[in-house]
Amino acid sequence: MNLARRPRARQALQALTVAGLLAGTAAAGIGPGAGPLSPAWRVARALGIVPPLVRAATQPDLSCGAPGYCAVVGSTGTRAGNEAPFVATEVRGTWGDARPVPGIGRLDHGRGAVAAAVSCPAAGDCVLVGSYAGTGGTILPFIAAQTHGLWHAARELPRLSALAGASSAELTSVSCPKPGDCLVGGEFTHASKTQALTAREVGGRWRRPIELPGTRALNTGGAAQVLSVSCAAPGDCAAGGTYADSPNTLQAFVDSDVRGRWRQAIKVPGLPATGSPLTLMTSVSCGLPGDCAGGGIYSATDGQHAFAVSEANGTWRPAVSIGTVVPHPPGIELAPVIFAVSCTRGGCTAGGTYPDPNGNGTLQAFIIGSDAKGTWGRPRTVPGTVALNAGGNATVLSVSCASAGNCALGGSYVSASPRGVQAFVATEVNGVWRKAAEVPGTAKLNTGPNAAVSSVACPAIGRCAAAGTYTTRANITWVFVTRQR
Repeated sequence: MNLARRPRARQALQALTVAGLLAGTAAAGIGPGAGPLSPAWRVARALGIVPPLVRAATQPDLSCGAPGYCAVVGSTGTRAGNEAPFVATEVRGTWGDARPVPGIGRLDHGRGAVAAAVSCPAAGDCVLVGSYAGTGGTILPFIAAQTHGLWHAARELPRLSALAGASSAELTSVSCPKPGDCLVGGEFTHASKTQALTAREVGGRWRRPIELPGTRALNTGGAAQVLSVSCAAPGDCAAGGTYADSPNTLQAFVDSDVRGRWRQAIKVPGLPATGSPLTLMTSVSCGLPGDCAGGGIYSATDGQHAFAVSEANGTWRPAVSIGTVVPHPPGIELAPVIFAVSCTRGGCTAGGTYPDPNGNGTLQAFIIGSDAKGTWGRPRTVPGTVALNAGGNATVLSVSCASAGNCALGGSYVSASPRGVQAFVATEVNGVWRKAAEVPGTAKLNTGPNAAVSSVACPAIGRCAAAGTYTTRANITWVFVTRQR
């Protein structure tokens, strides 16, 4: 897939992920009152692989329908040199090999395809989404479903022709609150402009895709995209993303789905009028219908800021600003950003990265939480990361909460030279965050070295799983998985 064909929003998000943000170094600090090390995680293992796939993976996405029943998806290469989506499934605690998504070859005919996200509402029931290269340079969305443990052949998102005039489309996010009821988000191209797309599965049948209501009026610059969706229940969801209000500036939007009907998308409340190519709503999560949260990055006259925003009783409150930009010698700016949000009935937890306020040119991994009323507390550095990190940049890339006060997160940091970029996990137990730790076993795998946890899922308290990537000495990137004991 050609990234140059994708909207500036996606390119900006790509630049903020571990592939760009952490290409150099990583760091963090330890919060007051840090507890003991995070509860034990098993030794990470590399996924097996089925030909014609080869080890050259992108950051994977993970979802678990129940403890020991998970799926991980991502994209890798083939022996023919094309991109291909893969899926691997865990059954009763045992991981199978990474395999090509069933049926994808009949769609893309070897031209290239990617898997973007997966959601598993129950053991053996999942939906993955992605995009493939159609004829004439088009990009088209696909879905693939697992039911009762069996993966069915990928197919183009049904009824795509309902988007009159759409020349290309792709999917970026999926959320399934129960089997047969899902929501997907992404974008489509119409008259050389990209518009925000959503589609809903109801009772096992996909309804026609629609342009997210209200986004066209916002998107006068022609670059809108849904970057994240989340559903607390069927028909009660939220979507967040970005739009362009001029050819050169992006703004963050949010929209709510109430009992199966979308409201009009709005600019994230409380953000300034100014925008930039880095203004994005990167993640949303819903704990209850009408009670959701999101986060991302925005620009103001004094630089970039991370933001967190809450919906309480169906109303989106003004965003809370987190951190400001700090100059990095020799004058490069480091941007704070929230990458991940996870909500339960009792509140939300968000994580990301922000510049060290001491101005020493390092990035710190941070967490911030809100209560059940949507009020955000103060951000704090992930406990224990300062002891791990000597290189200067650390970030939280994924957060998942089984219940209020019982969460896990993962990301990456840079250790002392020559070890390089490493993967870490941290766990919250009964409201107390334990010290972060390097993922067991990744030091042996990660001889490249460039490792990160890109996705965490907690289907039950103390039963979390994580997936990420590592790099070999031959500069080949592949996927690892691990879970709590």
